[in-house]
Amino acid sequence: MKKEEVLKNLFVKNLRYYEHRALPILLVSCDFNAIDFTVSLFKQLGISCPECILQSVSKRQTEFLAGRYVAREALTKIGLRGEDDLEIKIGKHREPIWPEGIIGSITHSSSKAICLLAKTRDADSLGIDVEKIISPDKVNDIASIVCIESEIDLVTSNGFDMSRALTLIFSAKESIFKALYAKVGKFFDFDIAILCSVNTQNQMMEFNIERAFAVKNNLKLTYQVFYSYDSVQVITLLIEPKQDCLSQLLIV
Repeated sequence: MKKEEVLKNLFVKNLRYYEHRALPILLVSCDFNAIDFTVSLFKQLGISCPECILQSVSKRQTEFLAGRYVAREALTKIGLRGEDDLEIKIGKHREPIWPEGIIGSITHSSSKAICLLAKTRDADSLGIDVEKIISPDKVNDIASIVCIESEIDLVTSNGFDMSRALTLIFSAKESIFKALYAKVGKFFDFDIAILCSVNTQNQMMEFNIERAFAVKNNLKLTYQVFYSYDSVQVITLLIEPKQDCLSQLLIV
């Protein structure tokens, strides 16, 4: 086995591919070992390291590499091959700049990276987020920034403890931000999205978008965010398919 493969296999573990059951959307995830990271892995894995990342701390470099790795695997999986097609540049607000015709979202924790990807002909917006469960001693400080009391009450009334409830709301709003940022084109606060319902059977949360903000930015008034969780983390995702794509599925 080549040295590059050995290093990759030490750094990246459990690479997995998931295809949506009904929509042409792909999710790729992997676990990664921060302890096995070296800057030389960027070159060995064929992934560009922007200057701003090169000048950042090792933790940021590690997570960036893992995120770009699963994103490249996703692009390759849907058929892109050229070096330019597989390069994901970084925007002025650190957002990923996808190849033409592609829409995606990347997220990472300290040990997991995930990419959600589709072609622009199939999806209008995509957002995904993974978060470690917020520790109980940080709940009060974070809650005042992320949500209002009624949102917490809505989630805890469905059987979640405070830590997991807050983490779900925080992660869902991160997914909303990632999904809508491309349309809005600037940062916006979490309070433009307010949780209005929770469906534990379908593992789905529904959020109302502030009307004036939605009208100004040509957004829908309501978005659904799906979630999964375990004892350590939560994952949330928002998928807004193209209307014609959705219509075809309904006809079928």
